[in-house]
Amino acid sequence: MEPLYDRASVIKLLKRGLKAPNPSNPERTEWTLEDLDQPSPGAQRCIDDANSNLAIFPRGYEGVRFRNLAREETPPSESVELVDPKDFPA
Repeated sequence: MEPLYDRASVIKLLKRGLKAPNPSNPERTEWTLEDLDQPSPGAQRCIDDANSNLAIFPRGYEGVRFRNLAREETPPSESVELVDPKDFPA
């Protein structure tokens, strides 16, 4: 089974948004690195709820830890060697 998304495409999308103009205000970019340094309000609420309801979640929040992927280097893309029919003897 293949993953829903690959990490390299998410990093590229985030970095593209750092340069792209905001449709509602073209003088600004879609987001800044500082915007992406914090988890979304919904994600933060899930973390806070799990940490405050220890009767339900005895060890608190155990999900994926937040990181800003836009600050990470884009992993090298996989390259595929094209096979030329001339490479095979007839």
